[in-house]
Amino acid sequence: MATFAENLKELRKAAHITQAELAEKLNVHLQTVSKWERGVSEPDIAQVGDLAAAVGVPLERLVGAEETAETYVGHFDAVLFGKNLAELRKQRGERQETLAESLHTTSDAVSKWE
Repeated sequence: MATFAENLKELRKAAHITQAELAEKLNVHLQTVSKWERGVSEPDIAQVGDLAAAVGVPLERLVGAEETAETYVGHFDAVLFGKNLAELRKQRGERQETLAESLHTTSDAVSKWE
């Protein structure tokens, strides 16, 4: 399975968008996009939807999840998402590191989301 960084780079190139153009669309620095694509850092969870839209793919494809016929439409509340994620993870008795490993990301990213 490709990492988020590899997936982002591939999808951006398939959309014929430069790192600079993507950075401009998302109102971030070029270096930020470069860091995402090199796996040095990851976007904040609140940016992922905009990032998927910028490269013209469903959110599921961007994050490497299974795509279904269902599409979420509505307001995304990053704070509520973080609280729900933390609660569900704790109910399952999982550590942030365990969740991060299953999502092919870092525990720092999970910590930011929560």
